[in-house]
Amino acid sequence: MNPYAILSLVASVLAFYTATFIYYRNPKSRLNLLVSGLGVAVSLIAFTEFMYRIVETASGAYPWLKLSLLWPVILALLLHISLFYSGRLRRWMTPLIYLPAVILILIGLGTDLLIAGAVHTYYGWTYSLPENPTVFLVFSIWTVMVTLIAAGNALREYVRTEGPERREALYLFCGLFIPLIISFSTDFIVRELMAIPFPELTQNMLTLGLIFISYGIWKYDFPLLTPALAADRIMATVPSFLMITDLQGRITAASRSVQDKLRYGEDELMGRPAQELFSPSDREMMTEVMEAVDSAEFESTVKSADGRELEVIVTISPIMGRMGEAMGFVVSAADINLQKRATARLIESELRFRGVVDRISDGIALTDESGTVIYWNRALEGITSIRRDDSLGRNIHDLCRGLVEETGDGEFLLGDRVISVSGFDVRASEILRCLLVRDVTESRSYEESLRRSLREKETLLREIHHRVKNNLQIISSLLNLQKGALRDEEDVRLFEESQNRIRSMAMIHESLYQSETLSEINLREYLPRLAVSLISSYGASGVRSEVETDDLRLDIEKALPLALIMNELITNSLKYAFPDGRGLIRIRIHSDKGECVLEYSDDGVGLPEDYDPETSDSLGMSLVRSLGGQLDAEFEVDGKDGFRFRMRFPCT
Repeated sequence: MNPYAILSLVASVLAFYTATFIYYRNPKSRLNLLVSGLGVAVSLIAFTEFMYRIVETASGAYPWLKLSLLWPVILALLLHISLFYSGRLRRWMTPLIYLPAVILILIGLGTDLLIAGAVHTYYGWTYSLPENPTVFLVFSIWTVMVTLIAAGNALREYVRTEGPERREALYLFCGLFIPLIISFSTDFIVRELMAIPFPELTQNMLTLGLIFISYGIWKYDFPLLTPALAADRIMATVPSFLMITDLQGRITAASRSVQDKLRYGEDELMGRPAQELFSPSDREMMTEVMEAVDSAEFESTVKSADGRELEVIVTISPIMGRMGEAMGFVVSAADINLQKRATARLIESELRFRGVVDRISDGIALTDESGTVIYWNRALEGITSIRRDDSLGRNIHDLCRGLVEETGDGEFLLGDRVISVSGFDVRASEILRCLLVRDVTESRSYEESLRRSLREKETLLREIHHRVKNNLQIISSLLNLQKGALRDEEDVRLFEESQNRIRSMAMIHESLYQSETLSEINLREYLPRLAVSLISSYGASGVRSEVETDDLRLDIEKALPLALIMNELITNSLKYAFPDGRGLIRIRIHSDKGECVLEYSDDGVGLPEDYDPETSDSLGMSLVRSLGGQLDAEFEVDGKDGFRFRMRFPCT
């Protein structure tokens, strides 16, 4: 037998089976009905393919080829499904969807304008085109347009939706339109445009697509829940005890929880009066409600098959038909044992809260969103002299108006007391506002005494630095007087160098008592002043200084050694580097990974070739080595092309 005919027969059987499966999966879904109808149409066209491929003669194949011209209904169904699924279908659209398909079918069945006859190929009989292919061209254009519109609409729905709806749209698009697009590529492009003989695969591909959709329906319950399906799911999954009864109260359906939690079998429940499951004292009232076809809600107890009793809230509601007649009742019972235990724990927790809060020294008030007081602890009674009973139910703003005077920063004056007030929201069943009130009179008094003590100590420190600076200046002045009695120029020079060292230290103390912190020297302010002072003292008006400093601050233990080192370096340059009295001194200090780096240089004559700073016994270099040791510093000296000094030491 022709293998291509067998493929068509298999496609026909599978398409019909999937159509049946989709229909019975949810017969009340209109979308399922449309897709199922599509499956039946595909099955029919696939069967016609099977028939015209197995017959022996052209005259036997021609009627079946004509019958295959029912194919346009498949395209109309695809467009109908796409518009219905996306929610864009309007009632007036339905005739417009199927009218072109009906016209084309009538033309195909009644004339030879679509197919002219049967042609035999290696895969069996197929149709031949008429000499004038105008109608066939119109049919082809309509086919492509309908397919693109339907596919684009389904694809747009996939892009627009999220979650399960998006997954459903993906299955619909892949199952209906991708197979159609693939088959068009073979039917129109390969067979018609490229003139390559190739068997029609449209029905086979659509059958595969229907199988794909069936898999989605089986695995993900497509389409999404309808009311009937939702009712079944509710009965199966609802955690409350839910029963459906007839007008006499006999149980006709029960949720899974009734069977699982109450240990009843289905045969023990069906036909049994629902009243028998509840407390005997409530049975008569339930019967009266049902006889009156009324609704009711009440607390009761429900008894399980093993004798346990559970406290429940019972709701009885009648089920009304389309004509307003009563058809039965919905009886639901919600277990409230957990709620009652939670309420008991809440009461216990509230009692503990009151016991704890009433024993703390801070005042606590709770208000609702409108500011009405709902709690006022004992400490707050003592702070405000307002009794708890007098505060409850009153507005907090009205209660405190005229009682306190705001001083700023969340603090208020309450008579001769200072109180601190803060608040925050508490989210419970409703938003509550909690106010914390603390008597801070003693702490504020203590803080003020500390501030006075600190101001006194600050004044004393400033005075000490000022006196040290003055004493150092007096020493410098005494040296200056003593210098006048000296005759040896070397002695005079030594006195002047000592004066400069003393002046450098005096400037440190001057900077300290002028600073805000009294403990740190700002090098950006100090070093330029030191350089200018030394240049001025030596009368070296032709020497300029350039100082570049990061915003570094050193305590006095590091600032004094550094100041004396700078004094020696600048003095050395002024004495020896500039024979003609002109030159430039550069000072740069910056931080690098927690260390201070000092770079000093001049453009003077440099150092003698045999000069070794490590072994030099001059007083200046000895001081630099000694002071560098106090700073835990490492330094290097270069005396070629001027003098360069680099030192690195910890900043803290």
